[in-house]
Amino acid sequence: MSNNRKIFMAVFCLLSIAINAQNSDRKRITDLFDKAQKLFDLKNYYLESDYKLFVNYTSNEVKEAYKGITLKKGENMYTKLGSSEMISTNNLFIKIDNDNKRMKVDKISSNAQKPILELNSYINYFSGYRLTESNGQWICTLTTSKVSVVPYSKIIVYINKNDYQIQKQELFFLTKYQTKIVNGKPKLDYPRLQIIYSNFKKSGFPPNDYFNVDNYVKKTNQKYYPIKKYKSYTIVD
Repeated sequence: MSNNRKIFMAVFCLLSIAINAQNSDRKRITDLFDKAQKLFDLKNYYLESDYKLFVNYTSNEVKEAYKGITLKKGENMYTKLGSSEMISTNNLFIKIDNDNKRMKVDKISSNAQKPILELNSYINYFSGYRLTESNGQWICTLTTSKVSVVPYSKIIVYINKNDYQIQKQELFFLTKYQTKIVNGKPKLDYPRLQIIYSNFKKSGFPPNDYFNVDNYVKKTNQKYYPIKKYKSYTIVD
């Protein structure tokens, strides 16, 4: 057998091993995502989150940062993300943009009860899968080089090995965005979003006032209007 033939066969064997390992890691990652998602299928829970958008993949320079909370009680859910709030009851969905003083009121959306991204819903959009473990966490890495409905080239999900809670996500954007101004000119780069989840609780929640629609809007003649607290707000379609 020629040297070139031997090299080709060796490379082929390595590729086969790599493909089998990737398939194995994909199945294990899928199983982990399923277990992690079950926590958010609970009837009641409270969760805090911390978001940081870094200017590029490796920098520690933060472009934006904001905090969030999610509270679920039965069919009701309240989510606060930075200055935005979302209230979901069994028949109404309210979104509040406090920066721009706008409110949107709709009939309940099936997506309103899903504040945590269902990772398995987009796992097919990635082509590379790697599962490692460190410091009591499963570290799930998904990669792709193709632009799709998922705007990330890579995501890394950290899952607690004891209770399968998602502790952190890192999302690496696939396209460039303006991250800052340098010498009067916009600088484009590939940003990275880090989300850290903490203080997960199954009981000991804040009061039910979060879910009381009357604390946000009132209905008159089949139309919704902001209550006095939000009198300077506009309800948009």
